[in-house]
Amino acid sequence: MSLLQAETELRFEGARGAPLAGTLTLPASGDKVPALLLIQGSGPTDRDGNQPPHLLTDLLKDLALLLAELGIASLRCDKRGMGAVATSLPKDPAALADFVRWEHFVEDARLALAQLAAQEGVDARRVGILGHSEGGLIALDLAASGRAQPAMLILAATTGRPIAAVLRDQLAGLGRMQGAPEAVLDALLDENDRILAGLAAGAGYPETVSPGLAGLYPPYLRHYWEGFAARDPAVLASGCACPVFVLAGSADVQVLADRDVPALAAALSGRSAAGGARHAVEVLADASHNLKAVAGPDDPGHGGPLHPGVRPALEAWLGENGWL
Repeated sequence: MSLLQAETELRFEGARGAPLAGTLTLPASGDKVPALLLIQGSGPTDRDGNQPPHLLTDLLKDLALLLAELGIASLRCDKRGMGAVATSLPKDPAALADFVRWEHFVEDARLALAQLAAQEGVDARRVGILGHSEGGLIALDLAASGRAQPAMLILAATTGRPIAAVLRDQLAGLGRMQGAPEAVLDALLDENDRILAGLAAGAGYPETVSPGLAGLYPPYLRHYWEGFAARDPAVLASGCACPVFVLAGSADVQVLADRDVPALAAALSGRSAAGGARHAVEVLADASHNLKAVAGPDDPGHGGPLHPGVRPALEAWLGENGWL
């Protein structure tokens, strides 16, 4: 077992020169070690995996410390315009909409991966990405594009279906929990499908959006949604050339183990059957979207340590690929 050597703040430029900042975590080792770029999920999530003050999971921080114990370095970054680089967020609405394009987050990941590979003590031949939720889709998008060649991907709680299908499930569940009449809910779901189909086609937002959906589609996120809605994770997975590990939780209510995991697994199986790189899939019993243990139906699985199955799952995958 390696001991934590150091955590260092890194500053570098992202897409179109936007400043980025992150934490480099290195294990104590006299040799060059493998490394993973950690990419957080959607929303205003910081480098540790939190959305203060209400959503505090420390998921990425916990993963970085676990990886260091296993002898793996990592880099986790604040999103563009957030955290340590919050002053770079544009105030002009048009500039802000351009700043948060989906493509810029993917390019930020490419440049962060290059920064990680260039660090002293990191084996540049063994540098990959661990993406959580939306971060996994960013990792897939980057790997499938061919603009970077990560040595592996670990997709944690990552959707295997387009966001339109995922959001339909999420909105339906939320609406029924809130007691919405089925006719009202069906109309809202159909409207959301139309909005995302238009965004995926590059048509932008419709002229009007129902109040129940307006919070999802603020003007400044138009270009972000256009990129997000146009991506199909299974298609991207089939075009990824590196080894891929899919890690999910059976109690995840955002990314569904019985719908999203099979979609990714099928895409990766087709790739392997055609002579592509290997893959593995593991669904942790009673693990939440944030890879924490869930005690019951009312437990969101936000706090506490990582699910006890995370460490052996990562150890097995990393060991099989010669990283331990």
